[in-house]
Amino acid sequence: MSQEERHQISRRAFLQAVGLAGGAAALAACTPSAAPSASSGSATTPVASSGEQVVNFLWTDSQNTHQPLIKDFETATGIKVNQTQVSYNDLLNKIT
Repeated sequence: MSQEERHQISRRAFLQAVGLAGGAAALAACTPSAAPSASSGSATTPVASSGEQVVNFLWTDSQNTHQPLIKDFETATGIKVNQTQVSYNDLLNKIT
């Protein structure tokens, strides 16, 4: 049996297939998770009856470079931003 008769896969073709599979897996991981069903109960926090919307913003920047952006955001959207500055080492603990 000669080499032409055997259907060998080249290194290049193998690496292309692996790269394509890895890219597809990465894209699949980026899809949003399924929305909870309506019968799952009341797991969400109720919205305040006043209709005011609030966003919590945690940051580690000690120079306050974000202040103008937050003011512009509040003015443009009417959404209040609660700001909390934490140290970089404590940020993950504060989020969870």
